[in-house]
Amino acid sequence: MLRKLLIPETYDDQILQILSSQTNCCSNSETVGEYTATADDNIVSITVVNSEGVSETISLDAYTDVNGLYAAVVKAVRSAGYVQVNDSDEYGDLSAGIKCTISGGDHTITFLGELVLTSLNDAGGASAATAKTTAARLATVTFSVAVSTTPDIIYDTGSAASLTVPATGSAATLDTNIDANAQFDAAGHVESELAIVDNTTTYAVTMVITGDWTLLSIGGAEPTFVSVKKGFIA
Repeated sequence: MLRKLLIPETYDDQILQILSSQTNCCSNSETVGEYTATADDNIVSITVVNSEGVSETISLDAYTDVNGLYAAVVKAVRSAGYVQVNDSDEYGDLSAGIKCTISGGDHTITFLGELVLTSLNDAGGASAATAKTTAARLATVTFSVAVSTTPDIIYDTGSAASLTVPATGSAATLDTNIDANAQFDAAGHVESELAIVDNTTTYAVTMVITGDWTLLSIGGAEPTFVSVKKGFIA
């Protein structure tokens, strides 16, 4: 997680680096969130809200691969008055506070912690970041549903409206139906559908469920829980 230094000028090689959140003075209560932005070219700078609460644009070192991007971002974060503190592995691959990916032409940076990422800047301009600041449990689950059926959804506090599963070849329609379902996206229980695979007679669905809502079964079958971690939603 990215944590604010009480004294931003603290050198990296000093043994004692006091975090703002470790003190009880001067209203040092920091908001924790997840911030993600994607640029469609090499990122030349990032805009953040620095440790002084001021918007600051920080140039990144040039890079040629994702490892170089990560190193450049770590350096920029430190110059803004923040450090990486891996104080919990409960946040999965975001526990260290920074995640960088390059996929095709997309260059993505995600921050987890107290440093607010506002935008990524490339040669074509700025790409605004998306902020998620509501803490939540994120459970990744998978399940299969037969095509052309209406399986019942059973969750930990009762049952819900059934899900309408279309005929084969209609994965996009199933995605829409999940979004509109009274106990899935419409109730805020599903953060995202990671994948919907059409297997002709069934659809295999992978999704991230948020909050304390637990999916017990769908169509009489228990889902498979892939992982459970802490995270944030909008």
